[in-house]
Order: sequence, then structure tokens, then C-alpha cells
Amino acid sequence: MTVLVTGLCTLEWGRMEFGNVGNSYVSHSFFQMLRRHLPHTRIVTTLQFSDEFLSIYQLEHTAMDVFIDDASNAEMELLEAKRRAGLTNHLEIKEAIFTSKYLDLLDTVDTVLDLSGDIWGDNALFLSDSRLHVALLKMQTAQILGKKTALVASSPGPFDCLTPKDLSLARNVYASFDLVLNREAQSFDVLKKSGFDVTRTKSLACPSVLFQGSDQPLSPKDWSQKTKPEIGMSICGWNFLGGPFNKEPRKMQEFKPFVEMIKIMLATTEADIVFFSHSNGFSREGEKVQHKPGRDFILLKQLFEQLVSMGLTSRVRLSEEFRTVREIHKFIGGLDMLVAGRAHAAVAALSQGVPTILIDYGHGPVAHKTRGFLELYGQENCLVEPSNLRQFEKVLRKSWASLELVSERLLNQHESVLSLVEEMGNSILDLTHVDHGNLK
Repeated sequence: MTVLVTGLCTLEWGRMEFGNVGNSYVSHSFFQMLRRHLPHTRIVTTLQFSDEFLSIYQLEHTAMDVFIDDASNAEMELLEAKRRAGLTNHLEIKEAIFTSKYLDLLDTVDTVLDLSGDIWGDNALFLSDSRLHVALLKMQTAQILGKKTALVASSPGPFDCLTPKDLSLARNVYASFDLVLNREAQSFDVLKKSGFDVTRTKSLACPSVLFQGSDQPLSPKDWSQKTKPEIGMSICGWNFLGGPFNKEPRKMQEFKPFVEMIKIMLATTEADIVFFSHSNGFSREGEKVQHKPGRDFILLKQLFEQLVSMGLTSRVRLSEEFRTVREIHKFIGGLDMLVAGRAHAAVAALSQGVPTILIDYGHGPVAHKTRGFLELYGQENCLVEPSNLRQFEKVLRKSWASLELVSERLLNQHESVLSLVEEMGNSILDLTHVDHGNLK
């Protein structure tokens, strides 16, 4: 039994582990879950990880461009799959000798899992105009060749910007997946409204809730031992009212919504506020990795410098130390409250019983996954628009007045969320052990 794990992500070597912290939460947790349910299965991946990561989860690595390819090659592969399946006489190719690394790989695998997260839809257009189109052709090739296929730990959509041709192709490929295991429930409605067949779709939870920054088991906070309460704050480029998300440096007036949020926190609570980055960067020399703060830190540093000039830092500090993913997760778990602009920072907090306010995107794509993640913990009302300061203050006051109660509720709900991730693993196990029916 061999499983191929692939997806639309094009992050280079090690980037899934050492760059975006949310990617690291998901990657470690997904393969931990997969290996627990498929302990003896051969698992091959086109996603780019370090040798250490591959060793931990016993994965075989293949080149990224096996799946991330050019359209002409993907079309030839699809044509060859149709010829093999007797769906075409292959007149376009005079001799049936066409092959590729992807076709050769498919000959060795039984199941293909697509781990594209929230890139499966309009968000793929941020990568390139053809990225989703090529990935759909690749997956359709696997489906025609009789491989079991599933879209897993996903947040598909939105689908407002695709060409009619790609939207039709996406619907056909989606309908031919043996299983779709979404990581939140908001995507179900997005898919249904866009005309997708959702009969084999399950709304579950993001595997990232399995991630642990500490070896200690989760337990209720001992609030009697707290001295000065602390609110963590982290923002990213998507939270600004204008783009692009990677704009550096930002003008002072662009930080105004966050400055106002900080003023509200200082006036409403007695807490200290600590800025911390939820993204990392790295450089590589051979197999040696040099870690460094990521893009989020640059934004936070600029925001902090602005607060210094305004005399607003008596209870605000900028955490400049580099933290590993595990250390960031543990740090979040020790906060009294989190105000975050990244969805997986919120997941790290909620899964550890930390009351959270999640700042929505101020521009760019509609991130329905953010509301979906909050919904899993019954906190959907804690999603605020960066420009809606009245809403922010209302949510802050309500949460701050009942921190201990909210924390207890989150920890209780966490058990239910974990059961949804377990269902995801069991569903993949079932898929790999059942006979493949005829394709529609």
C-alpha cells in the first residue's frame, strides 16, 4: 500500500517547517495523524520538507515539480490516462509511448491525498494564473487511472474569480474525489453555493489542534498564581486595510486601526501587552539552517516604534527573541488572552484554553476558514474586522470580564474538536482499505 500526499503548495525546501508557523502546525500534526493511522504504509510526498522531518514521519520525498508542472505536460498526462482507460483512441499522440515522472509515480501508488488547505480555489491565483488548472488536471489523471483520491484537511474556496472552464473542471474533479475532509464547516456552504457536489464531504477540524508546544498535558489554568495579566498581540500583512500583504515598510497611518486597538486594551484592562511574531524566516547553507524572525516581526517592530513616539509603551513590549514553532505554541498557551491576525495563532490559543480575538483580513481574499476555526470552539463572535473598533471593544470587554469561564469552556470543547480530527484519520484509513468503485 502506497499513499501519495501532494498539493498546490510550492514552498521550497524546509519552508513548511521553518517559515509560516501555521504551516508547521498543520504539517507536523497531519503527518503525525496519518502515520498513527497508517503505521506501515509507504507514504510519498511532493511537499518539501527537511530530511529530519521526512525521517520523523517516515516519508519518501519526490520533486515538487512532479505535481507543480506546466499545463501542456499535465494535459498530455491526462490524455495518456484517458488512453489507458479506453476513453480515447489517443489520436493526438501517434504512438502510445508518452510517460512522465508523475505517471510513473502514479503507477506505484494506490491513494492520492491532496493537502492544499485553503489554496484550492481563488487563492491559487495568488500563486499563478495556471496553478489550480494544472493541479486539477493532475488529480483528474489520477482519478481516471483508478486511484483513490481525497481532498484532506482542506478549506476549499471561494470560487468567484475562476474562469468558467476552470470552475467546471474544479466541479468535475471535486465530484470524483472519493472523499473530501474539510477542516471546518464554513467551506461546506461555500462549496454548495458554488454548485459543487458535496455528498461525500465531511466537515471536521484542522489537524493543527493536535500540535503541542509542551510535553505537559493540558489542564485548566491556575488563575490564583497569576500576577500581572498578559495579552499577546500578533498581526500580519493581510490585516491591513490595503495591500499588498507583503508591503514593507508601511506608512504610519496604515497602523491606525492597531494603535486604536491597543489604546482600547490599555483602557479596558490592567494587562501588559506583548507583541510577538507568528511567522519565521530562515536561510540555508547546504543542510545548515539559519533561523530568523519573519515578516510579521517587521510589521510589529514598526508598530512598536510608532507607539514609542506616542508615549504608549509603559505597558507594551516587543518580544524580539526568536522562537521555534514549539516555543511559539507554548508561549501562546501561557497568555491570558490573545489578539491575533493569523488564523493558526488563534487555533494555538483556543486549543490551549486561551480566550482569543481574531482580527479578520482587511483586504485580499475572503478567509472563510477563520470563522470556521472559531466556530469549532464556539467563538465565531470573536472575529472582528480591523476597521470596526466598536466591535473590537465590545468583544474585548465581554471576554475580559469572564476569562476564567471562557478558558474552561474552550478546554471542554477541545475534546470534541479532537474527536473530529480522529474521525479524519479514521476516514483516511477506511479509504485506503476499501475497493475503489467505478468513476462517474
